Amino acid sequence: MLICSVSKVKIVLLILAAASAAMLLYYASIRSTQLTHGFASYYTHSRLLAEGGDMTAAYDSLYFHSKMWEYNFGRVKDLPNLPTGSLIMFPLAFLEPVKAKVVWTAISLLALAASVLLLFRTYNISFNSSAGFALLFFTFVMNPLYSNMLFGQVYSVMLLLASLALYGVKSRKPILTAASIALMLVFKGYGLYPLAALLLMKEYRASIYSIIFTAVILLSTLPLYGVTAWQMYYTEFYSVVAYGTFTGHIAYQTFGSLLMHTFSSIPKVYLYYLSQAAGLIVLVFLTLRMKPIGKTAALTSAIALNVIFSPAAENYHYVLMIPLVYWAGSLIALHARSKKVVPTALILFTALLSAPLGYLALNNSPFPIFLLGYPRLYAGAAILVIAVIFSLSVLQNKSAESSLH
Repeated sequence: MLICSVSKVKIVLLILAAASAAMLLYYASIRSTQLTHGFASYYTHSRLLAEGGDMTAAYDSLYFHSKMWEYNFGRVKDLPNLPTGSLIMFPLAFLEPVKAKVVWTAISLLALAASVLLLFRTYNISFNSSAGFALLFFTFVMNPLYSNMLFGQVYSVMLLLASLALYGVKSRKPILTAASIALMLVFKGYGLYPLAALLLMKEYRASIYSIIFTAVILLSTLPLYGVTAWQMYYTEFYSVVAYGTFTGHIAYQTFGSLLMHTFSSIPKVYLYYLSQAAGLIVLVFLTLRMKPIGKTAALTSAIALNVIFSPAAENYHYVLMIPLVYWAGSLIALHARSKKVVPTALILFTALLSAPLGYLALNNSPFPIFLLGYPRLYAGAAILVIAVIFSLSVLQNKSAESSLH
């Protein structure tokens, strides 16, 4: 009876995984020709670079928006990211925007597929298992992923880089890990937390390679951008999203945003530095605490913390939480068969991380109602806590058993 029941559950999960994959493919295909502000920002920035435009002038919003109009984006407006972010879509800059968006959607889907394959190998998850089917279902219904596809964002590619970094640590390939982290840093500024975790774990080869690769890319591209473009980026973009006018908005599902929203009378710049200091303290504590569990687990936690303590992480940034969910899911599936509370908690918080929620409407709500408007942040933090505590308890139980024998 038990075997029959397990088989039925497995079949149901397989059907759900297949149906959700088909749903994601359908959604991505119908949205692939829709020009949105996120894609417009990356494409315009890359095309400016391809055409030899003034990369400093890109941080003049009137000039940048005029180029969007020139490139047939209509009334769509957005700002550029860091200067080297213009490298992301450089190969597509020679296509018309709609064709480029279609190709980018295909690249995003392929990056997602490659990420899933790498993460299954990294965490020893079987594709022919209930846990594997459940994790695939979670991936393909994840609202942040749909948001990524809609807005032509880069987080499927960033997920692939994070997955390569994790696989590199698991398979002891420091150059692979380093190259992946360097590209995360160069493309989007992500990767500082994983790099710090590598240093704390004494993965010096991967750390040094990451720093060298990043420095080489930045120095070699400096003639394209100049120092002024980097100064303009900090002034006109980074400082604005880190502690400027728009920070503290519920759209940013981060610890810093929560602080700024809650303590609105305190200057935002102080809360920004407080949140960054808190993030580094948590990173150091968790990395050192988790060294006995394994370097893959520690790096997974660092990638999740990089989102939680990011200056500005919107819904689609939470695609980078997929490795954390995979690690937690594989760990609990293997060791929590007699403990129903832990799997239930993981399922509930994973649902909170994934579900389409209208939390933006709570931005102007009074205290404490607006505290309900940070579901991605709460879910990501809760899953991290569950995974860390459970993995430590598993390690403790194994140590107790070995001492008895």
